[in-house]
Amino acid sequence: MVCIWSAGDRAQSVRRMPLRALWSAGNDLLSRLPVPHAWHRPHGALFILGAPRSGTTVLTQSLVYACEVESFTNLHAAVYGAPWLIEMLLGPWPVFPPGSFMSRRGRTRGLMGAHEGARFHYRFFPHEPQAVPPGTVDLQDCLALRRNVRAMAALAKRPVVIKNVANGLRLCVLAQVLPEALFIVLRRDEDAIVRSLLAARRNESGTESAWFSVKPRGWQKVRGREPADQARWQSRAVYAAIASARSRCPGRFHDVDYRDFCSNPDAVIAGIADFACSHGCGLHLRRNAPLAHMIRRPAGVAP
Repeated sequence: MVCIWSAGDRAQSVRRMPLRALWSAGNDLLSRLPVPHAWHRPHGALFILGAPRSGTTVLTQSLVYACEVESFTNLHAAVYGAPWLIEMLLGPWPVFPPGSFMSRRGRTRGLMGAHEGARFHYRFFPHEPQAVPPGTVDLQDCLALRRNVRAMAALAKRPVVIKNVANGLRLCVLAQVLPEALFIVLRRDEDAIVRSLLAARRNESGTESAWFSVKPRGWQKVRGREPADQARWQSRAVYAAIASARSRCPGRFHDVDYRDFCSNPDAVIAGIADFACSHGCGLHLRRNAPLAHMIRRPAGVAP
């Protein structure tokens, strides 16, 4: 067997392991901190959903820029055991307008950049399988998720926006655990999603054959197909899972078309705010925060 790691790579990996172990252990301790009961009251939560490479990151960035919301950031991800500590220790963050709405396959730069919070979600949901149908997890175990999200919103005194494409496979549980939650579904031309997914595979792994991002139920059965067919199936499976969950609570969903968002982002964000307010979630637009001059991405360009 040929070792593809250099001596420098191995040394760097060894140095990182203790730090990662300490980080994980520290967050395990943080997860045991009690959340004061006064912070358990709902203040609103919006989940951004869609297929991978559908534009969920830039939509989240736009909501944070244009609306009075709290969001899960790179800083929160560092303390995923108790993300509400950021609001408790530092207070509600003033919104720093992003210098760029760009991201790298969902990842952003800066402490306040949008983050999917994978480690936070994996505290309550399994790594595999990522699809979580009703009745497959103990709802009591997920109550800590509710306490954390509500504490973030209560301390920030504004709704929380959470973006994680895998949540499209956990919707039934999320809807039960957070009855105040609303769901924004971003849709994009399927061919554009497929092209972007294939590009992400090449950039991440050097080949289009390597799987990228969320794994809907049955993903192993399509591994023998052509990469483009896999990507198309992946996108359709995510939206099918969202549609299935939507049939159980249809009034809590709002659709956004990526092409409309690119051509008139201010109108789309205003529509989301109107939808949220009509459901008792106080999502207020900021003054003097237009988006049209900041987002100039053509609808066919990968987000």
